[in-house]
Amino acid sequence: MSYSSRRPALQWNTRVDQNLRDYKDRVYFSFFRTTTEGQQGSTRQFLRFVVPSAGAFARPSWTHTFTPGLINEASMSMVRAGGNTPPAPGGEDLPNASISGISTAFSQGGYYRWQHHNFIWHDGLTWMRGKHQIRFGLDLDRQRGFEVQSNNARPNFQFSNILDFAQDSPFSQSGPTIDIAKGDTALDLYRKLYVLYAGLYVQDDWKLTQRVTLNAGLRWDYFGHWATGHQGIVPFPIFTPGSGSSFQEQVAVGATKVRGAGQFTDNRPNGFAPRIGVAWDVFGNGSTSVRASYGLFYSRVANLAYATNGSNTNPPAFGSPSLTVQQPGVRFGYALGQSNGYYFAPPPGFQLRIDPRGGIVGTRVSVGGMEPSPVQPRTHDWTFSIQRRLGGNYVVEADYLGTHSAHLFTQTDVNRYAGDLVQHNGALSRLNPSFGPIVYGRMIGNSDAHIFSFALGRRFSHGWSVKTIYTTGRALDIDSSNDNGVGGGRNILDAHQIDVQRGRADYDIRRRITVDSVWEAPTPFKHGVLHVVTGGWRLSTIAMFSSGRPFTVFSSSPYPNGDFNADGFNWDVPNTPAFGNSISASRSNFISGLFKAADFPRPNRGVRGDLGRNTFEGPGLANINLNVIKATKIPWFAGGREGATLEFRGEIFNLLNRVNLTAPSSDLASGLFGRSTDQSLPRAVQLAIRIQF
Repeated sequence: MSYSSRRPALQWNTRVDQNLRDYKDRVYFSFFRTTTEGQQGSTRQFLRFVVPSAGAFARPSWTHTFTPGLINEASMSMVRAGGNTPPAPGGEDLPNASISGISTAFSQGGYYRWQHHNFIWHDGLTWMRGKHQIRFGLDLDRQRGFEVQSNNARPNFQFSNILDFAQDSPFSQSGPTIDIAKGDTALDLYRKLYVLYAGLYVQDDWKLTQRVTLNAGLRWDYFGHWATGHQGIVPFPIFTPGSGSSFQEQVAVGATKVRGAGQFTDNRPNGFAPRIGVAWDVFGNGSTSVRASYGLFYSRVANLAYATNGSNTNPPAFGSPSLTVQQPGVRFGYALGQSNGYYFAPPPGFQLRIDPRGGIVGTRVSVGGMEPSPVQPRTHDWTFSIQRRLGGNYVVEADYLGTHSAHLFTQTDVNRYAGDLVQHNGALSRLNPSFGPIVYGRMIGNSDAHIFSFALGRRFSHGWSVKTIYTTGRALDIDSSNDNGVGGGRNILDAHQIDVQRGRADYDIRRRITVDSVWEAPTPFKHGVLHVVTGGWRLSTIAMFSSGRPFTVFSSSPYPNGDFNADGFNWDVPNTPAFGNSISASRSNFISGLFKAADFPRPNRGVRGDLGRNTFEGPGLANINLNVIKATKIPWFAGGREGATLEFRGEIFNLLNRVNLTAPSSDLASGLFGRSTDQSLPRAVQLAIRIQF
């Protein structure tokens, strides 16, 4: 059963433009304000509650013309976003609970409040001289984030199956976060993050000949210490590996340490990024063009990727229990909290003495960290394209895009090794016995993509245009989403041999066709009421047909039913089934069941399965959107000087209401394994009125 959440929202914006000093100065200001009252989605009614948020965006800019060949543009942007997640009404005193194989359990995020401020300054100078158009620029980005994290006081319990849940027999517990100095649950966690980025660039568009243009540029990016972080006034202590000949040995003797004044990195990553491109008008008449380019780009890792991995609650200042039944003598704190949802008692017998590595004596807490001196993520891009103008306003085009990315941020629990549970008869020893999971980030990811596209289009003429694009290619990586703001440990099969799971990227779509068109309906009436009624109609459509996204067959069950390599991390692939690592299927197969769990052999205990990641392909997508616009002139508006345009707009998404199935459940522990139980992009209708003046 699925549930669609309500998301009522309001947005308003204003914009002001003013030209001064005979158009030598242009001042521009825009402001957006949004508020939402989105509902927390859940099939359980008491877990459906409003999660309010609000945002504001303001941008003033000033363009000054020194001479016709020298122009400067300066701007500043301010983004402010915030919101809060309250506890579930009537369930404030409940801990969080999840059950293996059941997607909807009893979990809530509240109480949690956040606020993010982002200030961006930009200045760009353009100088046109002879055959050159040279640009110089500066970018500064200052981010500040604040969060009140009372939600960390709510413990999380995981149950192996529904019978254990019915008997209050959890498999593991994480949380609540403990304030070590007070010796009790932390209630005033207040995380602060500060980020500074700077960039300088120079670029030259050089008209070498009438038919050849060269574009060359150089950018310098500066990322500082990535960020500084404080929990209240306490700098983040970050897990740091010790000495050793291998990464496993370094983890085994690592400890939590404060870096500088709460810095995430000891170094200050920065680098120069060159770009070059060329455009060639082959015959000199604009009918055929050839373009090629290469560029190096440094990536910024979103701070929520590495700052929400547990570093903010690391000991010795704080501690978050991480307990499992695989630890001898463990006692869970499975009890109700206070009625306001702010306080839950620590697990019974939880000790608060700190060992030399920063762990808590007598128990294990989860900690987070990242390598002290990271190499900044980078991407090499290269492109080649050919465009040819045909008769009748038609254009044909062929493009190739290649990318290679290295030093990508990859984060997972590194305090584990294959065979641990086998060697210790079901007890989890871990590499570093002072801690539970160590969610640690390293710059070890990589990805590659080779994309080809072919397009045929008709430019807008005589009231209509159309364009068709066919895209094919392949994208490979190790993990697809750790540097874009996704926090926590990622699903890495083997933390110390991550290359074994290199495969199709989560976003890899092998084939896609898109068709978009615009038609302005003609009217035979030149004047009068019929002209008003039948004129000004415009229809546009966008149709997209694509193959499905890849997915991985895995098991989330704990050892010995799952966790095949016995390292304590419950995300493992089985062995390859008899029919291989791919399968052809119709939509009805995805609904009735693509395959059964019994089709996938289990590896021997302590051995990783050989199936691999993202080997199967989900259902394809077919979608057509229709947009209808009726524009009418209002000559009397605003005193009749310029008048206005009244625009009625109607949009239908998924016009044919086709059922586009989502990927099937691929968890061997799920009772819905192999079946698609939901759809994406159901038909939706949107109506709008706009006055432009």
